Order: sequence, then structure tokens, then C-alpha cells
Amino acid sequence: MTLLEDAKSLLFQLNEQLERSAPGILGVFPLETYQRQLLSRNKFAGYRDPGSSVAMLCEDIRKYAGEDGLAYYHRSLLVHLIAMQTEQSPMFPEAVQVQFLEEFKRMLGELTLHPAAWYSWDEDLFCKDLAICCSRMFPAGCLKTEMHAGIPRRMLVKVTPLELPRFCSLVLRLGGFGPFFEIHLDIRYRKDLTPTGWEKALRLVGGALKLAPEIKGITGGSWFFDPMAAEISPRLAYLRQFIEDKGGSFFYAGTNQRVVELATSASATRKRMYEDGTYQPASYVTIWPRKNVLEWIG
Repeated sequence: MTLLEDAKSLLFQLNEQLERSAPGILGVFPLETYQRQLLSRNKFAGYRDPGSSVAMLCEDIRKYAGEDGLAYYHRSLLVHLIAMQTEQSPMFPEAVQVQFLEEFKRMLGELTLHPAAWYSWDEDLFCKDLAICCSRMFPAGCLKTEMHAGIPRRMLVKVTPLELPRFCSLVLRLGGFGPFFEIHLDIRYRKDLTPTGWEKALRLVGGALKLAPEIKGITGGSWFFDPMAAEISPRLAYLRQFIEDKGGSFFYAGTNQRVVELATSASATRKRMYEDGTYQPASYVTIWPRKNVLEWIG
């Protein structure tokens, strides 16, 4: 059975279950309607931003079928979007197209592993999967990459005064704040977060960049780009150093509770140093110009 046939068979079963739990739901809220709303969102909207139309639709479905009903509707929607993948887009290199197929297989294989609450806009990994199925993101090893992103203008007040001239000069040289590819770590692929896996993932992103002449470069923000994090945990140093060595720049982007949680959750040392006041986790944003990326990948 092909991936497409497998998806269609699973979708039939899931839709039957959905109709038994909420009779008439697919007549009132066709999956195709939700799909159109997803695809019509502002292309610069973040992958976790449903937009007002989708948010209103979700609320209507929740009123009709309850919280679990909305979750199972989202599960059917995910499989519906996979079943609609009739051919790969020429906007992606072959290596990335293979990644898409692997992601779709993974999603179908994990359908019974997640509780209902997982299929929600509040769940980061669900949002990543949904974005892949809509081609708003593409998979690249341990990374998921948004197709259309911009450097946040709030960076103008986040970067340190000493960095501001360098930041403004770079943005002006690149012709503005976007569009960029924005990379996001996928924690399901922690085993690939090695120097070799990091280079492989970035090469996949670079290969896609080569086919997208309108994209100005690669961006992304994380606590692990903070020099202090690498000083405390030297094994993380390659994450920033690799990009920096290939012409990428980094800028301070502030801190918040989420940054603190991410930076301290997997390291007793970083957590202890944060608690005793010797480490303040911070996020840094990279701007890696297109020219430098393409010079690297050749």
C-alpha cells in the first residue's frame, strides 16, 4: 500500500470514529473548509498562529463537538492534508522531498500514540506537523523551517546599544527585515543534534534556499545561541560556532520565562547556576545572509 493509499484508508476510519462521537460534524464543518482557511492565512504568520478565521472555526467546532471532538477533528485534518499530497513541489530539492515523505510516514505511524489534547494549537509539535502538511514549513533533519519569516522589528529595541549599528547595517545591506527562512529545533530528533546532524540539517535548508531566490537568508533564535550557554555547556558550542564560521551573525534578543525554562530544563548545572544567580538565560537571533549560505554549500 502506498503512502497516499494508507493515508486515505486511515482517514476513512478516523472520519467514521469522528462521526460516531459527533454526528454530522463533517457535514457542518467539512475538512476542506478548514484546509482552505489554513492555506489562506497570511504567509508571514508564525506556524503557531492560527489566524482569526481558523480560531473562530475552532471555537465553532468546539461548541459543536466539545474539546475532545475538536482534537479528533484535528487528527482527521492532519491525515486529510497528508492524503491530499498528490505530488512533491518543485520548490524543494529532492533531498527535502524525501524528508517530507519520511515526516508523513512518521505522522501516520504516531496517530495512536498521542492523547486527544495533543491535537491542539496549544501543542508546539502538532503545530509543526500541521505546518509541514500545509508546506508552510519544510523538514530538514533535526530542524523544521518556516518558509516565510521576518526579522522581528522589536529587535531594534532588544539588541544592545553596542550591537545596534551592526544590526541596522546588516538589515539594510540585505534589503530589509524579510523574507527569511526561519529554523526551529524539533525535539523529536534530539538524537540528530550532533555536529554532523547539525551540518546535515543546515545543508538541507541551504539547498532549499538555493531554489528560493526571493529569500534573503536564514534566521532563527534560541537560548543555545547564547555564548554563556556554550561557556557553561561546551558541547553546545558548535550550534552557534558552525553558523558563525560560515558568515552568520548573532544578536542578543532578550529573555523571558520560556527561554529560562528551555535553557534550564535539561541541565542540572544550568539550572543550579540560574537559581544561584550566576547564569541568566538569554535568547540570541542569527541572521545568516543568503550569499554566505550559498558560498558555503557551493
